[in-house]
Amino acid sequence: MEIGPFATFDARGTNTNIRLAIGQLIDYTRFLIDPNHAILLPHRPQKDLIKLAHRQQVALIWPSEDHPWESSAMWLSALGFHFQRI
Repeated sequence: MEIGPFATFDARGTNTNIRLAIGQLIDYTRFLIDPNHAILLPHRPQKDLIKLAHRQQVALIWPSEDHPWESSAMWLSALGFHFQRI
């Protein structure tokens, strides 16, 4: 049985909130084998926060001007997720 991806929403997108969201995702999925993690943000994060998230195998998703949504991880598309604003 495949479960996931697991996602959380961060309304502010600050350093502290992103770090907290990463910790929550890891805690929620600690008993699962190879889960997928993602955080939905209100804006593009700083490069250092993208690197932090990737080190913890967490994708970041935010609204984009060129496309409905942009993601820091290609695995979301590979799973068949297509981002559209509603």
